[in-house]
Amino acid sequence: MSNWSNVGHLEQTVRSSTDTDKINAARLLLLHFYEELLLNDLVKATERNIDERLWSLVYYKHIEACRSQLRASPKKAPQTQLASLLLSATAFFTSLIIELEARGDLDLIELAIEEFHRNSDINPNHDQQVTATPHSVRWRSLAFACINRCWIYLGDLARYQDNIDRANSFYRKCITLSPSYGKPYSQLAIISLSKQEHLDSIYWFSLAWTTSHPFAIARENLAATINRVLQSGPTIGSLSSIISFYKLAYVVVSERTPNLVLEHANTVEYVESAIDAMDYTRATKVLVLLMVAMHELDNQFASTDKTAIKSRIRSLQVVIVSVIIGIMSYCLTCITDGADTAECQPLQEFIIKASLDGHHPGHLHLIQRYGPQVEGFGADRFTEILLAFCYPVANVMNAARSVLLEDDDQNTLDRGDEEVFLLPEDADLLGFVGMSEYYRRVNRDVFKQYLHNLEEKSANRVSIKMTIQRLGRLHLLTRRLAHDERFEMLKYDAKDGFLVMDDETKQRMRTQQSEALGKQFQNQQIEEAKKSARPVVIVDAGVLVDHLWMVKKWLSRGTCFVVIAKEVLEQLDRMKKGTSEQSINARAATRFLELKTTSSSLYWRQFLRLQAPHETDTTDPYLPTVSKYERGFISCAAYFSKQVLAQPFNTEEMFRVIYTDERIRAACDAYHLPSSTLVEWDVANH
Repeated sequence: MSNWSNVGHLEQTVRSSTDTDKINAARLLLLHFYEELLLNDLVKATERNIDERLWSLVYYKHIEACRSQLRASPKKAPQTQLASLLLSATAFFTSLIIELEARGDLDLIELAIEEFHRNSDINPNHDQQVTATPHSVRWRSLAFACINRCWIYLGDLARYQDNIDRANSFYRKCITLSPSYGKPYSQLAIISLSKQEHLDSIYWFSLAWTTSHPFAIARENLAATINRVLQSGPTIGSLSSIISFYKLAYVVVSERTPNLVLEHANTVEYVESAIDAMDYTRATKVLVLLMVAMHELDNQFASTDKTAIKSRIRSLQVVIVSVIIGIMSYCLTCITDGADTAECQPLQEFIIKASLDGHHPGHLHLIQRYGPQVEGFGADRFTEILLAFCYPVANVMNAARSVLLEDDDQNTLDRGDEEVFLLPEDADLLGFVGMSEYYRRVNRDVFKQYLHNLEEKSANRVSIKMTIQRLGRLHLLTRRLAHDERFEMLKYDAKDGFLVMDDETKQRMRTQQSEALGKQFQNQQIEEAKKSARPVVIVDAGVLVDHLWMVKKWLSRGTCFVVIAKEVLEQLDRMKKGTSEQSINARAATRFLELKTTSSSLYWRQFLRLQAPHETDTTDPYLPTVSKYERGFISCAAYFSKQVLAQPFNTEEMFRVIYTDERIRAACDAYHLPSSTLVEWDVANH
């Protein structure tokens, strides 16, 4: 700029001259120079805070002068001059926004997305261009920031014109597209102060200094507002107890903690009365103040090494978290008790905002760890508070399981990388640093759709999809809490859903665990018995006479347990008389049985035994055509079959009649006893 060297002189003229004509001429020249620099060299303009200097020197200083004159003497001339100034400034900043958008062909929603994710690793958008020309990432980013500041100037101008709705819309637009900057929140607080809306002003000032780019004087303004409101005393009624409680988060180091039991009761009563009146806006603001207080106390806890102060901070946090979950319990109970459709949606919105604190499951852990130390409460009181929360949240989540996507990936819960959908109730909290780790998991597409919904004013439409998203968010946050090992009152089971760990549930689980262990032990015993078990075989006389060598092989290898029926011994005794080969074999079999069944060796006796007198099935099978030998043999086999098959691990393969006599096979078939030839059984078991 050829005349840039003259700007300093012109600025000095505007600041210090008393000549109105010189001041006005200098203002016009400054406006021309500033505008040229903003449009032609945005980098230099940003480095020199040109748009802020333009607002301050060309417009704001003289707007305030006119307003001062009007307050001192409401004459027509200053009023006309003020109106002209406001119209001129509004026209200029509107024109500047249009010009910047046109030169860079800007898509403000896309720029808002880039701004939102600039400091995160979610879809980073790096630009290697060094120069800041229109369409470069750097230029577009600077233009977007400048446009945001222009919206704030336009909001201020509308406020000076007493057009509060228009001012609100400009500030809200800044918050929507660039939620991490604190000034528009502060401007909304100023509007609330002008309307004597004390809770709203404290709410907006609180958010103004807890963004990632806080407005410098917001905390000072917040403290002044709190003191001013509390000094007004009875004029604000029950709100004073809420604000007094909130103030503790900022003076915990320097002031003695009051009666926390009373503060807890007053806060819960205030919010519940707002919910009953369906004034969810008022209730939500209190809830967000509690979240901000938790964030402030976390910061103070981390910055002090004094044990007494740390203890006082934890006591305050315990009470705050108790209020939050008490509010959630109240709302969830309203839903489970059958709230009508008109009540359910705002209740759901409110619950979701409350549940955001659940992304810090450690906060509920504070109740278990530090609750008993809080004077006036006691461990039983905090147990009641936690159970009062767990019952309704478990009921609602278990009832909604059919419409929720189940995610049993514990690693996902531990990492905290589940998908986050944006809902209308998130709007004021997107810039809150206490929730930054949570919201940074919002992907670009989700954020883009959210901004389009706000632009189209469709975000508050009732839809099944949004209801499911609300339930889904509460479901994920509740599961995160249930999987936190530090919090023992709520657990998640893939089969049964959420379980409240009260005394009854614990006893039931202990019983189930005991039964499961007993069953497991029984199964182990059965498996051990099964490993050591041997099939029981009953052999006829022909097997011993013709195939004694094979029986000896079974016994020597421990392949099976051989039972010799009394009738088989009698048959062998009849067969051994004579000199035939059969008689010789019968005598050999008899000697073998006598030797092994009377031997002192335990080995043979554990695989071979003779039928005892009582080991006979008394059921008389209807076999009129069989011999006495066959009838006695079948009675022995039937007895052992029932004994073997009565075992829980045994199957039909664990018992077999081995025959060489077809009459024995026929008798077995008639009595439904499993039977095989010697060769069949030997092949199957070896």
